Amino acid sequence: MNRRQFQDSFFRQGDHFLWIFGYVYSNKKYEAKTGNPVGLLNAENLFNLKNQYPEQWQYFVKGSYVIVLFDESEKQVRTYTDFLNVLPLYYAFDGSRLIISSNTAMMLKRSWIDRTPDKLALTMQHLFDYMLGEHYFIKGIRRMENARCYHFGPDGMDRRVLWDVENLKHDKLLPRKKSLELLGEQLKENVNVYARFADPLLVSLTGGFDGRTNVAMLERSPDTFKCYSYGMPGSKQIRVPQKVAERLNLTYEPIYLDDMFIEQYDELSAQASYFSNGTAPVGFADKPFAYSRLNQYSDTIITGLFGSEVLRPLHNNKIQVNDQSFAIFLEPDLKDGIKKAVNNLEGFTFSDFNLHDYEEELYFYLKENFFDKYENYDPVTRFFFFIIQEGLRKYFSQEISIERVYLTTKFPYFDMDVVELIYQTTWAGMYNGFLGESKFKRRKGQLLYAHIMKKYCPEIMNIEMDRGYTPGALLYPFPLNYLVIAWGVVKAKKYMKNAGGNDTFKTEIWAKNILGQIANFPDNFAGINLNGKMLNESLKMEQAGRYLTYRHMSAIKQFFHMVEE
Repeated sequence: MNRRQFQDSFFRQGDHFLWIFGYVYSNKKYEAKTGNPVGLLNAENLFNLKNQYPEQWQYFVKGSYVIVLFDESEKQVRTYTDFLNVLPLYYAFDGSRLIISSNTAMMLKRSWIDRTPDKLALTMQHLFDYMLGEHYFIKGIRRMENARCYHFGPDGMDRRVLWDVENLKHDKLLPRKKSLELLGEQLKENVNVYARFADPLLVSLTGGFDGRTNVAMLERSPDTFKCYSYGMPGSKQIRVPQKVAERLNLTYEPIYLDDMFIEQYDELSAQASYFSNGTAPVGFADKPFAYSRLNQYSDTIITGLFGSEVLRPLHNNKIQVNDQSFAIFLEPDLKDGIKKAVNNLEGFTFSDFNLHDYEEELYFYLKENFFDKYENYDPVTRFFFFIIQEGLRKYFSQEISIERVYLTTKFPYFDMDVVELIYQTTWAGMYNGFLGESKFKRRKGQLLYAHIMKKYCPEIMNIEMDRGYTPGALLYPFPLNYLVIAWGVVKAKKYMKNAGGNDTFKTEIWAKNILGQIANFPDNFAGINLNGKMLNESLKMEQAGRYLTYRHMSAIKQFFHMVEE
């Protein structure tokens, strides 16, 4: 809030107070009802909207926000989270005292908060690499979930669900040509509405499709925004956006992860763990490094986050989902799936902490919140609901929690107007062989991007992506498109092999020193113990998923170590 004009994020009328954490826009439903175009709402606008439509106002807004309402005379606090919330606030409430904050380290300074480790939450963290629902590492702090109204008052607390991911599922889909036109128009509107009133503006431009498509749709003078990306010198995440910027005569700033970055790596990793409240794995040092520099130009960025994740059919990428989540959601029997998932991590847990002890508690949680709730759906659709509800949001929350310290991240793709429209079309990954291995279907989302670029900015169609082929190649006639794309994929794989793997990040090498330091930290109140043997095992290539889990658990220990200090 301190980065924004205070009157934008706070409004008071008599005994009624309203705060906005994040940003709020009116949506297409509001436009259809009132004739007013979609636009940014400040706290006073939102207060008036709430009074005008007391029963409907939550369904007329979108964005990335938590709205806090306080009635001083009645001593009532209500909070509203957006339907796809990835900008977390946490709360602690003991019946008479309430804290709502984005910083759990500050909350932990209060002696009345229960610091008992939440072992179910730590079990979830082991299995999924994030915690489910409202769970946090200790029992006295909870995370506010998406699409919720929380009510705190003298009589206690209750919560109300405003929306559910089940609403995204549609049996009848829009025709392909019509949906292509609608999605192009909606995405273009989003990019330009989100970019409005931010002068100057930062725009993420990488080697992939999402950022390039944003640039293609952006309608504003080149001297009012700057494109950026970050990566090791010479990496495709630097070279590809440089070519796009040169072609369009745009200002572009590369953030080099060079020797200066390596020298600061341990300190930056600690900052990332702290700013994410312990939820981001060790290795997110690039976030504070990049955004502490970029925010000198602007405090608002437009990014391509979520675009590919929403569009493409899912395959096991060991980030939003992993072997454990596949086992739990796709095994015929839930108890067998949980046992298989826990066995996958046999010997890879903390000392004095046995995941098997929490299998039953996890079973009842998953049964109530997913398996009973969505019992009328097939296992694959149910897994899709889990990924949207938990995987995508919790994974990207880690990054956005760090970025919020430096600037406001706006993501036009993970927007209710867009998401609700996408899942009414055949472009959504959910309907394109979800979980399938078909490379053709996995590129269907890319095809949507190619059509949008051709319509709005054809001059960047023939600049090669980091994947080794151009957006234009996707629109070549069959079978030329297959041949060109296949050759591009072969080239990209050969390049990666010659580059020794990822040419953008070398987390496995960079993080080894600080992981060793964290392993030797003394025990803290969360009872998290690490050892070097686990690190050595997780560094093996065949244990790539375990390495990510280890970095997550190390970040938790590092976070609580900093809190204790």
